[in-house]
Amino acid sequence: MDQNLKNNTLIKSFCQSEYLNSAHRMDFYLNQVLHAFSKMDSELLEELLDANQTYQDMLMPVFVSKLAWRFEYMKKRGDAFLIVEKGHCCNLDCNPDLNRTAYRFIGNHTRDHMDFRFALDVSDDGKTYLIKEIFECYYFNFGRNEEAYGDHLILQIYDDDKESFYLSPDEQIHIQIALQALEEMKPTGEYIHIDELITWTYKYRRTFDFIIEYLNVDSFRLLSWYPFFELFEEYDGYLSLFEKWSQLPLVELSRSEEDLSEEELIQVLCDAEKVIDEDGHHYVYHVLKAEEGYRIHCDQSKLIGGNADIFSETFPWLLKMQKPLVKKYYALTESETIQFLDTTDVPDPLASVQMLSFHLEVRERARKQGEIIPFGLGER
Repeated sequence: MDQNLKNNTLIKSFCQSEYLNSAHRMDFYLNQVLHAFSKMDSELLEELLDANQTYQDMLMPVFVSKLAWRFEYMKKRGDAFLIVEKGHCCNLDCNPDLNRTAYRFIGNHTRDHMDFRFALDVSDDGKTYLIKEIFECYYFNFGRNEEAYGDHLILQIYDDDKESFYLSPDEQIHIQIALQALEEMKPTGEYIHIDELITWTYKYRRTFDFIIEYLNVDSFRLLSWYPFFELFEEYDGYLSLFEKWSQLPLVELSRSEEDLSEEELIQVLCDAEKVIDEDGHHYVYHVLKAEEGYRIHCDQSKLIGGNADIFSETFPWLLKMQKPLVKKYYALTESETIQFLDTTDVPDPLASVQMLSFHLEVRERARKQGEIIPFGLGER
């Protein structure tokens, strides 16, 4: 059977079940809402839920918009509908005055899931259940093996999404600017020219600086400008890396036939490694790919133009010159390497062991302590 036909048949079967067609049942309305969840239909949910009510401390349209974003994420990962399974919340300290009914909504393809508690009440006429509240449940239990499921997905909720959350006038202004900035930088193609990043960061640096000052004073509130803040930091980091890299002696040397002594070459390579290390771009050693031209990715787009081109053109030269010297000066035994790769004391152990400066520093520390590290460890 065609997969789409199969999916539609399953959804249709759910729609035609006694739960949705028995309007006299007290849970008829509840099952309409569950059906909208199973279809990942945010528009239907907006019609069904009470516009004057809050859900998870958010006004209904805000709550539904959070669900809509999560539905789209699941659809992009291949889920056509959500399987609904009933359970209960097993955290007795969580809203003990409300009933403990909860539901798990499971992607039919990924098995990723969302868990929500539904607080029900009986209508004044006693004929139907009303949904007084819906909120995420982190203690969902229905007596089955959790290994049968994928990731537990949660809604991305910020403090200012909640009803009546106080924001100063300046905070309101910069949140709106941050949201506008995010809309401007949505990925539109395979490549992004760094001139776009330069223009964008220049335009919105004042808001970025405002957020930094805010975080220095109050770091306990998580506001909806945070995705902008993270993206700005990321872009700013790329631009800083490209600018510093373009000033390195390595750039000209990689284009010339000039012969260097080993000592001179080591200095050139260590200078380049320092730029990568200081800006926290260790990932370049094990993420960038030759078949992609050693391009750094920004979301799904590759960065091109100006200093980004200089970096991508000359980074392979670093790898080429670095490899034999790392092999020569490798300073860890096999067991020490395994132990180091498991450490949490450095940001990126895998990148560190690929850096010449790392092994030279290990050897220098050993020398000062009167220890001798033999050569040839990189041959093993």
